[in-house]
Amino acid sequence: MKPIVMFRFSVTRSLATCLLVSMAAACVTETPRGQLQPVKADLPRAARENTELGTEYMRQGLMDKAIDKLKRAIADDSSYAPAHATLAWVYSLRGNSDEADLEFRRAVSADSNDPTTRFYLGSYQCQNHKFDEGQRNLLLAARNLNFSGATLAWTSAGQCAFESHLPDQAESNLREALRIAPDFAPALAEMAVVQFAKGDFAATHLYLDQYERVGPATPALLLIGVRTERSLGHFDAARAYELKLLQKFPDSEETAKLQTR
Repeated sequence: MKPIVMFRFSVTRSLATCLLVSMAAACVTETPRGQLQPVKADLPRAARENTELGTEYMRQGLMDKAIDKLKRAIADDSSYAPAHATLAWVYSLRGNSDEADLEFRRAVSADSNDPTTRFYLGSYQCQNHKFDEGQRNLLLAARNLNFSGATLAWTSAGQCAFESHLPDQAESNLREALRIAPDFAPALAEMAVVQFAKGDFAATHLYLDQYERVGPATPALLLIGVRTERSLGHFDAARAYELKLLQKFPDSEETAKLQTR
């Protein structure tokens, strides 16, 4: 899952229509005396709108359309850091690391304080095992009061810390995410993973129970559920997790691991 930074605008109906017809072209409006006068397109606004469209296409898995919209956003306003950062993230999802690195450099150069840039850059760095840099950038995004994706940034920082073998830091980051949004499914899932790794099966049970109310079943969490309930001596609950894993994900690696024990 990736954040959208929501922008709110106040424009007249005529200008909004003009921008929809052509973001890059100039439109005309009529003066009180009946004379036609050119009105320049609001290119910074167009860049923001194209970035939002590109982000939505990315979420739908339509990467070519996402790249097209994000390149348009950059053409409209090359100083708009979120457009560069989002394009970098799309390139990273496609495995185009050289293009991703270039767009991340452009994003930071455009606005080093932009939280969207810090979020995507941090996520990218963590995925490439640059855990210290990645967590630093994710925390910069999470602590930015203007960033609407703070909950996801704290969660990603928690995951990054856990992958770098810092379970206490991971737990601290995830608690911040859950403080903001107690029912945020990704944070609950990650917290269950962290608690299981720490051997705190009672806490794992608690977070799995909370997650099941708000999130979909996954093979990894179901297997953790089986092992957690067995460790607690709750064999009926363990069997319920086991049956769900076998029925929903019969071909998963987790099911294979379960059947080899």
